[in-house]
Amino acid sequence: MRNRIKLYSSAIYQKWKWNTQQSKLIRQEKTKNEQLGSRLKNNTFFYKNATSGITLLALIVTIITLLILAGVTLNLALGSNGLLDKATLASNTWANETKEETAQMDNAISFIDKTAKLLPTEYQKVEYIESLGTQYINTNKYPSESMKINMELTLTAPSENYKGIICGTWNYGGFLLEQITKGFKWHGQKVMQKSNCIEEETKYELNLSFYDFNIDSTQIVNSSNTTYTLINKNPITIFAGVVGNRSGYSKMKLYSFKIYDGDYENLIMNLVPCYNKLDNVKGLYDLIEGNFYTNQGKGDDFIAGPDI
Repeated sequence: MRNRIKLYSSAIYQKWKWNTQQSKLIRQEKTKNEQLGSRLKNNTFFYKNATSGITLLALIVTIITLLILAGVTLNLALGSNGLLDKATLASNTWANETKEETAQMDNAISFIDKTAKLLPTEYQKVEYIESLGTQYINTNKYPSESMKINMELTLTAPSENYKGIICGTWNYGGFLLEQITKGFKWHGQKVMQKSNCIEEETKYELNLSFYDFNIDSTQIVNSSNTTYTLINKNPITIFAGVVGNRSGYSKMKLYSFKIYDGDYENLIMNLVPCYNKLDNVKGLYDLIEGNFYTNQGKGDDFIAGPDI
């Protein structure tokens, strides 16, 4: 019995001893964990500073990047040929184009106003007036280097020579258009002529200036290289050269006669063939200034073409 008690007591002791050892080990492990936690707690300042250093560096890099982007943006906006310059240029270009378009519109309206004017009711418009070789009209317009003339005509005796169609002065440089044998001769800055180019009862459009001469849009070349100075001492006459000179009077039908100053938009005279309904006198009515020009030559009145 005593032996059993002794053995039992020994087993209890051994178990107690083992539990005591385990408890000691657990306390040692706990102590190690607490010491490790304490060391980690003591090192928090280092980690905080490290984190703060990284954050500050990122902030500096961000600020530098933003400054670079701001510089690039300012250069694009304010630099040479930048957005501001381009916007200013676009604005100025738009303003100039608008100004030009307005001027062109005003000129077009003015041109329409001048060309669209109608004859007064006491006049009857006709297709043409015809001269018989004794009539002429004085336009009271003096030649100039900027003057341009557009006219439509038919020569009824194209084989005749040296007959005046229009004339300022009978001389070189005198704004003189002559009928030569089946052709025309123009005295401007240079002498320009073309013979054997017209037919009887054929309508032609002529454009003349001191420097150029065109027949139906075909430019007539110079017959010589000699140049002349403009002579403008006399007003322009139609249907004749200088009265009493060898240039004489032409026989022709005139359908229209226009004078421009500077360009073909500045119309200063627009003569329309017509007759006065009251006395049947034929002539050319100026739609610009409202004047009626009649025969100032000899013989009979002009012959009127069909009413329009």
